[in-house]
Amino acid sequence: MRALLLLLALLLPAARSESYLMGGSDPVVWLTSTRQTSCSSNATEQVTDMLLTGTEGIALTFTLPESITDQVPVVATIRFELDITRFSVVDQTVSTSGDFSIPHVNIHSCLASVGACTPFIANTPGLATHTSAQYSDFTTSTATQSTLVETVNVVLPKGSYTVIGHVRFFTAAGKYDVAMGFPRQVSEKTEDDKTLFFVLVTCGGFVGLIACLGIAVYGYSWHKASTATRLQAELAAKRKAAQGQGTGGEVVLPEGTCVLVDTDVESSTALWEWNPSVMADALILHDNAQRETFQQYGGIELMTEGDAFLVCFHDPLKALQYCMGLQEALMQVKWPSHLAGSGNESVSDVDGLFTGLRVRMGAHMGQMDVTSVTMLRQSDLLCKTREVSDFAHGGQVLISNEFFAAIQDKLPLDLDVCAVGNISALDTAMGKATSCVQLTPGSLKARAADFLPVYDLIDGTRPPAGIITCVFTSCKDLKKLQKTDAPEAAVTSSSRDLDSTIIEVAANHQGYVSKGEGGKFFIVFQSASSAAAFSNACHQALLEVPWRSEVYQVEGLQKRDSHAGGIRLSIGMVTGMPTMYQFNKQNSKMDYFGQVVNRAARTMSQACPGETVLEQSTTVAMKGQGGNLIQDGDISSKGLFALKGVDGELELFRLLPASLSKRADMFAEYIDNEGDQLGIISPLSPGQTPGTLSPTAHD
Repeated sequence: MRALLLLLALLLPAARSESYLMGGSDPVVWLTSTRQTSCSSNATEQVTDMLLTGTEGIALTFTLPESITDQVPVVATIRFELDITRFSVVDQTVSTSGDFSIPHVNIHSCLASVGACTPFIANTPGLATHTSAQYSDFTTSTATQSTLVETVNVVLPKGSYTVIGHVRFFTAAGKYDVAMGFPRQVSEKTEDDKTLFFVLVTCGGFVGLIACLGIAVYGYSWHKASTATRLQAELAAKRKAAQGQGTGGEVVLPEGTCVLVDTDVESSTALWEWNPSVMADALILHDNAQRETFQQYGGIELMTEGDAFLVCFHDPLKALQYCMGLQEALMQVKWPSHLAGSGNESVSDVDGLFTGLRVRMGAHMGQMDVTSVTMLRQSDLLCKTREVSDFAHGGQVLISNEFFAAIQDKLPLDLDVCAVGNISALDTAMGKATSCVQLTPGSLKARAADFLPVYDLIDGTRPPAGIITCVFTSCKDLKKLQKTDAPEAAVTSSSRDLDSTIIEVAANHQGYVSKGEGGKFFIVFQSASSAAAFSNACHQALLEVPWRSEVYQVEGLQKRDSHAGGIRLSIGMVTGMPTMYQFNKQNSKMDYFGQVVNRAARTMSQACPGETVLEQSTTVAMKGQGGNLIQDGDISSKGLFALKGVDGELELFRLLPASLSKRADMFAEYIDNEGDQLGIISPLSPGQTPGTLSPTAHD
């Protein structure tokens, strides 16, 4: 193709080509278009034609000094004007290698001895492109004209040249190339130029001096780096000896379920660069604090890498005590005084909050499914642990939700707990995402706000983590009221009173309101017992609300002694571990996901107005948390149910406090009359006798 273009350039009409090569006022224009090669085929080919007519609306001005000296820059200017009423410019992307298919301007030069010189021949001997392609659209200065101006420094060696100014743009008709050329003779330097050369040589001497200074600085940096390397090697040897592996033996990994804790010093690289000697002294103190603490709680040192420790525990509670204990122990270390001047020191505006080296800690609990430290590096257990630790800041302790679930009922009273949520990458599948919790010892709880500013916005109950109890509520009675002739004010007032009652009772029982309004709420509790207490208190509180008279006129909402009257709530709850949880940036609320959430919603759908329905997971959790399931009341089986979206059959239970025991008959009546309309299904098998799961049955 290039040979063809070169041949075309040689065969162009003489007058036109002379004007093009000799700097005439008229540029030469080529159009490359796609044409059909056969009437009976859709095959096409690219054809490039020189346009002798039809170039009105295109103006190119190319200026280049007459006198050019060997290797001395001269300024060339291209000014291109295009009538956009005749030519509609479109953008193109690069379609083939070397084809700058976006509108651009550049300059070509070729030795006169080479022969013809065109804008299509690039990177050939004697040819140079003095500018890169301009990746931008032409600038429109008026409604009818586009303008493009480019100024370029041209540098050429001695010789005879043809220099071409070239512009390319695209329309629907194809690719347009516009060019104009000049013959130029590049002469040898004069005496003045040689004087300039000596001046430049003198300046080069100063540059050499600066280079020598640079070498000296480099030598100092090299010495500093080598010192750091030597000290790190000595420190590694001391660590190995302290670990008991001086003879090269490998640590024996524990078996079964265990907790891995991965620790790392924040800004350690910068500290080594700053002062290797001070950093080496600080790390020895750090290592001593590490070993004294994890040995106190039965930890096994699996490996050290740089300033990082990997420690293993059989007992999750001991692992927690190590994490909290180390953060407090580091506050008591007498760090080198020079460390405070490093620029990376761990000092806080709050006295006693941070000092010395900041150590990030991440922990995860899982099955040890490998038999050697070498294999451990590739294990899921270590990968998950390091995902957690890598997310932590210096001085922060993060643990996985699985680890937190194992210790949530054994936490010290003064421990500060903050659910962090999902820390995995955005493209991680929900089932593989990692949610974690921040733990801070009571003496350092002021750190929590530094790491998680979002908790400054949380007034009241914090988001639960670990094993949670999900509670869904709905209000079928409010929908009934909306369908009556009751005034809008009565409906609005009732909805407001209902919501405020739910929110107030939830707050009184440590419930975290994730979302809700109009009686439809999603509330999360850290314990099943708290969720059950909320449910009973909420039913009782709704009986005490002074509803408007229109409410009591609705069928089914009339007052019935002390157990019924007014708007009622349907409540469903399930206990378990969420697949994932994370903060919703729009409302600063924690969102929860997974089977436990879905099942709680399906369980709630089987609750009558004024009834609480549980899944077996919640009854089991209540027994584990308080011995008896509830005080002064019953939990009875409703039978086995096939719920939408749930595999297999689930046994559901009714939670009924003694003060509302008369509601049992009301629920049976409701299911007979309205259950089918509201989606309440009959059990697949009869339930257990009411009362068999009451507190007295387990004494």
